Amino acid sequence: STSFIQPSTQTTIPTPAATATPTATRIRQTTATSTTANRTIRPNTTLPNGQ
Repeated sequence: STSFIQPSTQTTIPTPAATATPTATRIRQTTATSTTANRTIRPNTTLPNGQ
């Protein structure tokens, strides 16, 4: 039973750590994409609005 507890613990540790890194990268990519989209939308919206 002890041998089952140890591998499960070792598997649990790298899983969240590996998931957290790509998640942070995805957030950065999403933020950069949304920022670029906002910059593109703002001038396009300003021109027809006349503002």
